[in-house]
Amino acid sequence: MVTQRVKGSTGTINNALVDGPATHFWGEIRVLFGKRIRRRSDPGRPGQARAWLGAGAAAAVLGFHIVAARAQVEEAPILDQYLPPTSAGGGSDFQPGITVATRTHPLYEAPGVQFGTINLRPELNQSVGFDSNPIGLASPKGSPVIETQGQVAASMDLPLTSFRLSANVDNVIYTNLPNQNYTNWGITAGAEHQFGLNDLWANYSHEQLTILPNGLNTANITQPVGMALDDGQIAYRIQFGAGSITPGLQVDRFNFQNVPIAGTTLSQAINNRVVVTPNVAVGYEFATRRTAVLVIRDSSASYTVSAPGVANRDYNDLAILGGVDYDTDAVIRFRTLIGYERRTFSSNQFQTIQAPIFEATAIWTPTGLTTVTGTIARRIEAALENSTTGYTENYAQLRVDHEFLPNVLLYAAGGYYLDQYQDFGNQSLASVGVGGNWLLNRNMQLGASYTFVARTTGSTASETALGPSFVDHRFVVNLKLRL
Repeated sequence: MVTQRVKGSTGTINNALVDGPATHFWGEIRVLFGKRIRRRSDPGRPGQARAWLGAGAAAAVLGFHIVAARAQVEEAPILDQYLPPTSAGGGSDFQPGITVATRTHPLYEAPGVQFGTINLRPELNQSVGFDSNPIGLASPKGSPVIETQGQVAASMDLPLTSFRLSANVDNVIYTNLPNQNYTNWGITAGAEHQFGLNDLWANYSHEQLTILPNGLNTANITQPVGMALDDGQIAYRIQFGAGSITPGLQVDRFNFQNVPIAGTTLSQAINNRVVVTPNVAVGYEFATRRTAVLVIRDSSASYTVSAPGVANRDYNDLAILGGVDYDTDAVIRFRTLIGYERRTFSSNQFQTIQAPIFEATAIWTPTGLTTVTGTIARRIEAALENSTTGYTENYAQLRVDHEFLPNVLLYAAGGYYLDQYQDFGNQSLASVGVGGNWLLNRNMQLGASYTFVARTTGSTASETALGPSFVDHRFVVNLKLRL
C-alpha cells in the first residue's frame, strides 16, 4: 500500500515522494486541493473509465493554476476506488456528491468529434504565469513560467463493451531558470466488458513523470528528476443483489533517473522496483445512496537494483479498511474508510512500520450554487531519501466552489500536510489559493489563480536530507481550447 507521488504527465508544478503502487488508495494528484489529477481510470469501480475521459472538467477547468505544493505521484483516492465516486465530471446539479467544479455545464461542454462509434476529444491548455520559488529555496529565485498541455482521448462504447485510449504531453518552461524546464508525457489504454450484472475491466498506462523540488519529501533535490512508471490493472466485479465482491490485481514498475544534489549526481536506480498488489473489495448498499465496504490490499515490492552496503529494501504491505458512503438527503454526503496498515521489510535492518490509517471526505451543498468539500487523512509513505525507510503523513484539506454566474466558477482552497519521519523529525506544508474560470463557450475557457505555499522543515539535519523551509507565490492565467 504505497504511493509514489510524482509530477504527473497532465501536470503542473511539483514534486514526488517515492513509494509503492501508483494507484494506492490515497489519491492520485488531487486537483481540488492543490494537487493534480492524473486522468486515468480507477481500478475500483466500473464506469470510472468513462467518467475519466469525459471529465476534463475536474482537472482542466482548473488548469495550470491548481498547483499548490505537491503534485506528486499518488494513487486514486481509496474513497473513489471502493465507494461511489464524487468527482468524475458529469452528474446533474441535483446528483449527490457532485460539486460545482465537477458537475456538467451543458451549455459549455465540448461534444468531441464523432467518427461512427468513436468519440475523439482533443484539448489544448496554454498557461502563463510567475512562480516566485520553483526550486524551493530559503532565498527564492523566481521566474516567469510557460506551460503547454495537450491531450487527445478516444472512446468507443458498444452495447456491452467500451474502449478508451488517450495520449498527453505537458511541457513547462521557466524563462529565467532553464535548468528547471521539463516535459512529461503519457499514454493510457483501457477496456470494460459487462457480463450480465458483472463487469470486467483492465487498464494499462505508461508515463514519463518528473519529481520537482518544491514540495514535500524531495530529498533536497534542486532541479527536476525524471522517472518512468508502467501501471497495469485488472479487476472483476461480481454483483449479487445489493452486494458485490471485486477481486483485482495491480502491477507497477518504477524506474528513476539520477538526482542532482550539491553539484553532483546521486543514482536513484536503487529505488527502481516492481510492486504487485492483489486486492479485494466487498460492498453492500444497505439503503439508497448508502453503501458499506470492506477492502483488503496486500502489496509486495521487489527492488530490482542493489547497492553495496545498502540492505535489501523489499517489503510487504498489508492494509485492511472498512468504510461507508452515506448521503443525507443530498445536502451532505460523507465518505470514510478507516483501517490499519502494516509494512514489513525483508531486511531486519529496517523496522516494521505500522499505524492506523484513514481517509474521510464530506461534501456540503448549502445551495445549488455552492459546495464545500473537506478531507482529512492519515497514511504511511516511503521516503525518497535513502537513509530513512518511511514516514507517516497526516493532512487536512478544505475547498469552497461557487457558481457566480452559469459560466463563471470561483473557488478558494487550503491544505495542511504534516510528515513525521522516523529519523528526521517533521516536515510540514501549508497552502492556500483562490481562482476562477470563465467558460466562454463549448470550446474555450479562461482561468486565473493565485496560490501561496509555505514549507517548514523541523531541523538543520532535516533540511540537509529533505530540503529547507521556504515560501512560494504563484500567479497563473490560462486559456483552454477543446473540441
